[in-house]
Amino acid sequence: MILMLKKIGEQPFLALIVGGILAFGLLLPSLGFFQDDWHFIHYGSAAGARGMLEFLTMDGRPTAAWVYATLYPLLGFSPLPWHVLSRKS
Repeated sequence: MILMLKKIGEQPFLALIVGGILAFGLLLPSLGFFQDDWHFIHYGSAAGARGMLEFLTMDGRPTAAWVYATLYPLLGFSPLPWHVLSRKS
């Protein structure tokens, strides 16, 4: 264990990655929906892609409607895939 910690200490980039995963990555499964996420869930589930397009156009983000309309069928309404996707981008 001590040898492994010495190797990580010799490579600061690796230490940052490991520290980031320990600090934030372990919390991903316990995160839920926040603030305006509930609007997206409502319009996406109640009216589908068309409702999402209307909501985001009204909200001033018409280009984002195509992103959400594409990703909702793939990622669904569970928070975990959305948090994982947002952490990688």
